Amino acid sequence: GGLIGIFCGFIIAGIISESGFVVRGVAGRITIVEVKITPQLILFALLFSFFVGVIAGILPARKAASLQPVEALRYE
Repeated sequence: GGLIGIFCGFIIAGIISESGFVVRGVAGRITIVEVKITPQLILFALLFSFFVGVIAGILPARKAASLQPVEALRYE
């Protein structure tokens, strides 16, 4: 999932960079947004998605582990 997100991010960043993404700010100021993808940003994105996946997997697993099998099957 993280690699797919990074790939999609590269594509979107390329499109934004080519089209010259402009943001109209307060008091009529115009800010041009420059997209910059660094190796540190990629590493952060991978680690963040890894930890979100671990947490999303551990919480339901801990809840399921605390149930008795008969109790869990009753709600199926």
